[in-house]
Amino acid sequence: MLIGLGTQPTLIYGVHYLMVSRGFLKEEGLDADFVVLDGTATLVTQMAQKRIFTAWPNLDALILSRQPGRDPLPLRCAYNGVRTTAWEFAVLEASPIKTLADLKGKRIGVISLAMGNVPITRALMTGLGIKDYELLPVSQGAPAFRALQTGAVDALNLFDGQHLQLELAGTRIRRLEQPEKYENQFSNCWVFHEDTICGQGEQVAGFGRAFAKASIACQANWNACVRSYWQQFPNQKPAEGTEEQKLERSVKVLRARTDKFFNFRPGEPRRLGSYSEQDWVNFVEVLHAGGQLKTRDIPVRELYTNQFVEAYNRFDAEAVARIARGWQ
Repeated sequence: MLIGLGTQPTLIYGVHYLMVSRGFLKEEGLDADFVVLDGTATLVTQMAQKRIFTAWPNLDALILSRQPGRDPLPLRCAYNGVRTTAWEFAVLEASPIKTLADLKGKRIGVISLAMGNVPITRALMTGLGIKDYELLPVSQGAPAFRALQTGAVDALNLFDGQHLQLELAGTRIRRLEQPEKYENQFSNCWVFHEDTICGQGEQVAGFGRAFAKASIACQANWNACVRSYWQQFPNQKPAEGTEEQKLERSVKVLRARTDKFFNFRPGEPRRLGSYSEQDWVNFVEVLHAGGQLKTRDIPVRELYTNQFVEAYNRFDAEAVARIARGWQ
């Protein structure tokens, strides 16, 4: 099976690759390879054509496809992966830009215009009454960082791990505060074709359980999770510093994303992969208020399913953590 990612591999995908390298998928009788595509728009197109088994997109494209007059994508999110937004706005520390309102007339760097955060960014700007701004594709990593450092863009709208990498490399930045309703929006999910959900339920359940186990294992031993990723991508291991310093910096990048897998509200059951219907309603409200949706009347129950959540969590989490703590 093929697993689709929307950006080039970085440490934010540490759990994803650990799921394969430590055999969690094989335990479920599954075998997979990763394929990297250009953003959410491309991911969901490939998913709709059943060319890949599952993918890790943002949710905006799925919601927008359910507007009246459009062909709805035959896809559902079946595993809530990133439970709060992974997207941020960052400026150089010395920048005169202090708030999102100061982005009026400015150039904002995004990975690409196909990325899933673009609709929600446009909605946010519209909600603030800002029409005069430009989104410029700057890729990620070094090209994006140079764009900010040289003034080619005034701000970056990248994901959490990217901005942290920029900081750890020595560039002083500030993150702009977003309205609470945007900060609390969940982000990436494991999405499946409706036919896959109906006809390959055991594989969907096994895949989600493997990812849940890998998430627990990574949380139990951050250093081993980083080292496992370096083994697969040795060119991404930092070149400077002692081994301890390299690990410390890299764990910060990994945790910038992975901690969001466990961001449950106070009193909310810790059920990995689960969704709240109200969260989807809130997402629709945000997109509608920002002018990205023509109507609030979106059938949100057709966008997700919790039917596999019990199966995802049907394992001994402490046993998995105990084994992971023994990894070097």
